[in-house]
Amino acid sequence: DLARGNPSSYFKIINNIDISPSQYNLLQDASGSWKPIGTTSVPFKAVNGAGFSISGIYINNSSGYYQGLFGVTSGDVKNLGISSGTVLGYFETGGIVGRTSGGTVTNCYNAATIIAVGASSQATAGIVGYNLAGVVTYCFNAGAVMATGASSRQIAGVVGSKNATLTDSYNIGAITATGSGSSYVGGVVGYIGTSTSTVARCHNSGTVIATGASSSYIGGIGNGYVSDSYNTGNVSGNTYVGGITNYNSNVPNCY
Repeated sequence: DLARGNPSSYFKIINNIDISPSQYNLLQDASGSWKPIGTTSVPFKAVNGAGFSISGIYINNSSGYYQGLFGVTSGDVKNLGISSGTVLGYFETGGIVGRTSGGTVTNCYNAATIIAVGASSQATAGIVGYNLAGVVTYCFNAGAVMATGASSRQIAGVVGSKNATLTDSYNIGAITATGSGSSYVGGVVGYIGTSTSTVARCHNSGTVIATGASSSYIGGIGNGYVSDSYNTGNVSGNTYVGGITNYNSNVPNCY
């Protein structure tokens, strides 16, 4: 619990860590769920995972905001992996970070299952739910990402929604949205909120499937300006469906 008590400090992990409920009961809430480190008022600063991994993450918070190993970060998170577990949330849910408000997420991976529930769940992904500011680079997702809400949106393998930069990252996990009106579903990124945000040198080989009759904006890579990227995964949905992007013709050097 040292990180929660000192969110402005820099931490380095020196071994693999099992955070399953049976191992660290003091770090769980009343339901047995992991309590994400960092909040919007006091974001977590920085950690170097040094190539080690976290196993057994368990979060089951169907109304939870900013769910993940870290809830909200403002500094650098690097060289860290989540090797197993389940993260279930509602708004801005990611395996590594729920929301980034600055800094970088570099050389991180997720293999846990990520689930968004609730009719209007938003910004769900394997690495970062919502990249408000900062850079996500050299990351990959291997875990299944799924959303079940009727109007769930911004669902992807690496970043659910972003206003910043995403480069040199990839997804191999299955991305599934089952809501009748799910939207902005992508292999790498779900939704890009600004015209200056870019996605470069990324790829997807996981399936991207939106099953709803009114699902829309489904892409192999995702949404927005995408360059030097490729997709080999199957993509399916109802309207605005593309192998690279879901609604953009400006995709240089992509296939």
